[in-house]
Amino acid sequence: MKKLRFLYRMQLWFDRPVIDHYFVLRFVPQSDSVQKITVDSRSVEPAASLGEQTDGFGNHMFVGDMREQHSHFSYEVCGTAEVDLNRRMPEQLHPVFRCESPLTKADEDLRDFYKKICPSETCGVQRAVSLMHSLYAHFRYVPGSTNVRTTAADAWQKGTGVCQDYAHILITLCRLDGIPARYVAGMMLGEGASHAWAEVYVDGMWTALDPANDCLVTEDYIKIAHGRDYSDCAVDRGVFKGNALQTQNVYVKVEEI
Repeated sequence: MKKLRFLYRMQLWFDRPVIDHYFVLRFVPQSDSVQKITVDSRSVEPAASLGEQTDGFGNHMFVGDMREQHSHFSYEVCGTAEVDLNRRMPEQLHPVFRCESPLTKADEDLRDFYKKICPSETCGVQRAVSLMHSLYAHFRYVPGSTNVRTTAADAWQKGTGVCQDYAHILITLCRLDGIPARYVAGMMLGEGASHAWAEVYVDGMWTALDPANDCLVTEDYIKIAHGRDYSDCAVDRGVFKGNALQTQNVYVKVEEI
């Protein structure tokens, strides 16, 4: 078991004022069988009308709006997480995690790649690990080469991407192999940006894999939300009125206590 202290901060600047800003935030990690979360503080600025909900995947959400003119928007959460992989508990599988989703739909190239690397002798989680190793060997991490709307198929065509793309492609390969899989947004030990990985459902439990680092997820990771792909569990999403350009900065820090 590890005890981690975390800080997640997002800051958004507009080059001219905007109004009627509506947003959905999934920025607060939630407790489950593996991680026990204690939130020390959370804030949204400017002060906004906030409502709390749970989405269809069980993620905690804050839904809010700011009607008045503003040029800056930010949110922050800090707290601690006790992470213990030995506490993993069996869960029921929702069949939606067996199916393609908008960002994980396989094209002919991905299907061909799967056929070439399909494990023949492994079983269980090791099949997913074998698929992850093959992906890591054939795909390169290049920041800025994709965006949040890039599909697994499009990223595979480019041959480059970021953690989100690694997760989407691995999910696609696992589903082609008959392994239910889902996308995870979260944080990991260190300082910098947020992270994304995948979870696979084997023997009644979810096991997490980090394809961008070609490893199983350890107790150095904190999960924020999950879904079929990124579009189901984006940490923040919003719309506003105003002809404004945006500049965004995300800062994440996770350290062991």
